[in-house]
Amino acid sequence: MLGVEKEFMPWLMDSVDAQLTSAVISRQMLDMIICDVVRSRTEQYSQLETAEMNRSLTADQTEEPSPVVEMTTVENEDDHQASFTVL
Repeated sequence: MLGVEKEFMPWLMDSVDAQLTSAVISRQMLDMIICDVVRSRTEQYSQLETAEMNRSLTADQTEEPSPVVEMTTVENEDDHQASFTVL
């Protein structure tokens, strides 16, 4: 019984401590990687949104108005005539 308390238990505790330390370090590294990716994606989407808004504003400013069409109908007894004028 003395060998278990003096040799096995200290070895077991050291091994468990090493495994837990490794797991904590791995999780911290993974958390940092995830944070970097999320930050990077947020910046990219923000830049895309800004570019899209600028493109939309530019398109609105340079867009030509649609032509207006006026239709005039002249009716005679024999035939019907229509003329179109683009304003």
